[in-house]
Amino acid sequence: MVWTPAKDNLIHVFWNVDTLDWKDKDPVSIVERSLKQMALTPKKSGIILFHDIHSQSIKASDMLVNEMLNRNLTFCTVGEVVNYFNNREQNCL
Repeated sequence: MVWTPAKDNLIHVFWNVDTLDWKDKDPVSIVERSLKQMALTPKKSGIILFHDIHSQSIKASDMLVNEMLNRNLTFCTVGEVVNYFNNREQNCL
């Protein structure tokens, strides 16, 4: 049996905001780096990569979510983004 992602309705999702949280121990600089990378995108958004095995990552992700909420940014699931790009109904974008 040959595995084919398209046949199985699977997609490849890649991040475009790399927090570099694995090499940075400071949650504040991780958040700042993430926001700077997001600001460089056309919609000031992104799929953010965090590694949940590092304590600084857990702190930074919480801080980043709070900052994004303070800025009234919208959170979307990967499924909602896929639906958006496939012109399907979604409630996020």
